[in-house]
Amino acid sequence: MQITKKVSSSLDILTYILRSLYVTSLATLFSAIFALPLGLALGLSRKKIARHLRIFFRSLVVFPTIVVGLFVYMIISRSGPLGPLGLLYTRAAIIVGQSILIFPLIVSYTAYSLSDLRPEMKETLELLRPSRVRLFWMVVVEKRYVIVTVLVSAWARAVGEIGVSMMLGGNIRSTRTVTTAIAFEAGRGAFSQAIILGIFLIMVALLANFLIYFISGKERFDAN
Repeated sequence: MQITKKVSSSLDILTYILRSLYVTSLATLFSAIFALPLGLALGLSRKKIARHLRIFFRSLVVFPTIVVGLFVYMIISRSGPLGPLGLLYTRAAIIVGQSILIFPLIVSYTAYSLSDLRPEMKETLELLRPSRVRLFWMVVVEKRYVIVTVLVSAWARAVGEIGVSMMLGGNIRSTRTVTTAIAFEAGRGAFSQAIILGIFLIMVALLANFLIYFISGKERFDAN
């Protein structure tokens, strides 16, 4: 009986970890599809409105996750405009919420990264005057390491958030992620499981920081 409980607990922990990695990775992918082009456009634009939008998105980076969850909750709840889709308390709802949460981060960091384009790159762009698609591609190649760093940061931010997952997933068995599972396990006194999940989050943070450090060093090496 004791062995069965331990096996069941281990499987639950593994399920929470895999589910977190799944929803967070999809959220980062979906958010990046729209946020990267917008960040590139705002970073390259010299218009006044672009400067205001950069400030706006920068301020949204520190927006409380629970407020983001509340905003999405009102939209997808039964009485909301997207209520008929039945998204609330599903993994899809968490993915949508996390995508919205990290969207400003990707936009802001991407736009900011273009402020230090190398002089020779700027001269090349002014000389060639490429189409918008080719311009974006050239900038992505030039700033590939920075963009990867931005995506790693956004992914790590989504893995560690709890407000969106709790509000939109409901902290039920089928939608429970690592962060909401920690709250659940600690609430029922299963501190060993909560600690294991907490260690996983710490490892994610350390891995993200290591990747950012490694990529930054790679960028400096290639620049020289």
